[in-house]
Amino acid sequence: MVTEIMGFEIGTTSAWLVWILPFAAAMIIPGIGKLSKHATGYVAVAFALMSAVSAATMIPVALEAAELHHQVMWIESLGLKGGVLADHFQL
Repeated sequence: MVTEIMGFEIGTTSAWLVWILPFAAAMIIPGIGKLSKHATGYVAVAFALMSAVSAATMIPVALEAAELHHQVMWIESLGLKGGVLADHFQL
């Protein structure tokens, strides 16, 4: 059974969020800093925590030795795609 939200599998969404959330925080924090220097620390920690939780939700993918791969069209006129790939470690 695959759980989906807005067309993305839960694992796929988590894989995207792991790297998108830190970039989003980097874009937001300078604006927050102009409003409140104290709040920037909380925002940074909150985004890091959300990214860590997203990574933790992908643990079952690693334990099942499954591979998660998802691509989206990035620049259609050039045929460029952006994607994520999460697979297990082989020792």
